[in-house]
Amino acid sequence: MSVEEGRTESRGGFPLPAFIVTTGQGIAVELTALDSQMLFAEFVQSLFASGNYLVGLDYALFQNLLFHWSLDDIARELERRERSGEPSAVLLAKSVARFLPERKALYRGLKIDSEGREAEYLFEPLFIEREEQEAVFGPPDAHGDPTILEYKTTVVSEPAKLDVDELIAALWLGGARLGLDLDLARAAIEMPGTQWQVIARALPPQAGKDATLEEASSTLHRDNTPKIRPDGRLDLCQYANRFPQVFCDDVLFRKLPIQEGQPGRDVRGRVLLPESVKDFDLHALAGEGVRLEAREGQQCLLADRDGFIDIEPQSGKISVIEKIINRDGVSSRTTGNLALSGDEYEEHGEVQEKRRVEGLHMTFLAPVYGHVVSRGGRIAIKASLGGGIAESPQGQISIDGAASNARIDAHGGEVVIKRAESCTIFAARVQAEHLVGCTVVADAVDIGILEGGALASKLATIDLSRDRRGIPALVNLRLPDPGPLQAKENALQQAAQDAEQGIAGRQEVLRELREQRDMKTYFSLHARIKSGEQVLSPPQVAQWNALAAKVAPLLRVAQKITTEIQALRQQLAEVADERAALELARSEAGRGVACTIAEVQGETEVRAWRYPSGNKAPHLLPAKELQALLNTAGVPEDRLFSGEHGDFHWP
Repeated sequence: MSVEEGRTESRGGFPLPAFIVTTGQGIAVELTALDSQMLFAEFVQSLFASGNYLVGLDYALFQNLLFHWSLDDIARELERRERSGEPSAVLLAKSVARFLPERKALYRGLKIDSEGREAEYLFEPLFIEREEQEAVFGPPDAHGDPTILEYKTTVVSEPAKLDVDELIAALWLGGARLGLDLDLARAAIEMPGTQWQVIARALPPQAGKDATLEEASSTLHRDNTPKIRPDGRLDLCQYANRFPQVFCDDVLFRKLPIQEGQPGRDVRGRVLLPESVKDFDLHALAGEGVRLEAREGQQCLLADRDGFIDIEPQSGKISVIEKIINRDGVSSRTTGNLALSGDEYEEHGEVQEKRRVEGLHMTFLAPVYGHVVSRGGRIAIKASLGGGIAESPQGQISIDGAASNARIDAHGGEVVIKRAESCTIFAARVQAEHLVGCTVVADAVDIGILEGGALASKLATIDLSRDRRGIPALVNLRLPDPGPLQAKENALQQAAQDAEQGIAGRQEVLRELREQRDMKTYFSLHARIKSGEQVLSPPQVAQWNALAAKVAPLLRVAQKITTEIQALRQQLAEVADERAALELARSEAGRGVACTIAEVQGETEVRAWRYPSGNKAPHLLPAKELQALLNTAGVPEDRLFSGEHGDFHWP
């Protein structure tokens, strides 16, 4: 049936709009003629306000046409119905009927909260009052028929029951137009007694999603599982991968665009808007070493270099930098122990006690209480070092703040520190503004104020020294250990004596050989024949050959001895060269050993200290053993200075 053929008036005389058609089944909505939800809402309002209601209403379709279906939804529904061979007109209700006043009066229990979140209805026993006319008869007339004197009106109350279709219309007129729970309403109608019942609830808006960043690779995730040691055991103090490394052209993050929320409606049908979603500009997040590209229709951030990801806390800017930056501190909760693969590391949080950080060049901007180890690089502690350990063999350690009860080991390298108290320090060179009660072993020290403690150094420059709580400032000048040089000198002297004795003994044997009669005759004739002084006759040649054959074994012995003497003389020359070099080394060994104390204000002692070179290196000694070693006063002749005032310069 077409729209035009279906246009008619309802049985109640209500005119129907063009998009409402009548079919053999009832009242239908011609979807092809419905241009907007507003048209349908106006039709419903007009229908109910004029005292009509819809019988056998399809409430789900009713709600969709009023509130839920957009024109796109209607178009999709039409496509679906066309594919399935269904008509474009969808059945809405069986018919339109009059909403009688006496029935309308039954629907009086509606209550809607101020925010329109829900509607309550009072279900109670209902009655309809009906008037009945009863005749009052008088005496019979002349024909004997009864006469009616008057009609008496009486009111009769009859039980009544609500109807769901009427309830929909009554709720609409009362302002509750969405979210009716039909099953609940039907059950409440049948229940005896009086009760308030929530029969309609608002449709809340569906929240949207803000634009977000999504990690594009699992390699960006920190792996906080315990690290597996080479022997297969778990290291519960170290995470497997705390600072993942990224490489050039790696896709780091993808932008997930905003998803708009869906509006809801309150029970009055008014639109409830969802909270607005937030977007961001991905360009603003691309920091150093990061570029923006479109990949598969998505905006992505890619690494523009090899390095480590750094996200600035305030701006959220993402960078790929060559150094590792950590802002969470080092503890069992955050990172565990760290073994860093990168060359540069920057820590903004505290390094807690018993935590170990190992890397190359490391900077700490907060206090360090744990153990930091550099593989010969730079350790820069911008705050303080308390009770911890800083190690960088052959490297540099600098501490801008104070160090206390700490071990600072840069043997072969340099330590630069402002103030240290009760610390043990090893370095090739130490620069310190103020040391209090420290134990220091270095090749050279440059100290502003030295209070108490003990140090050992080849070159010591001290502006001011004084005791600390009765403990003197002890300076040990590291003079060369004569033991190894003397032992080498003794060995060379013995080698020279052995060579000289060997030469003398062999020369005596050679002299005895030459004194034998045949040897003397041979050498005498040999010289004369070689010079041409004597010419041998044939008989004499035979005699000469016989003599040469006789002394040949002795000649071979003499030649061997002569060769040995030459070798011993060469050895003797080499020993002489070594002894000369050793003497030069002995004179050079003490060069550069010096001590200057510009001002002595308290008990100070300076002594010569010859630490045996064969002993264990000082930085390998336990702290107490080293301290006891440096505090040993030594024999009186080792003391170079002892006093409470003045100055000291040596040599």
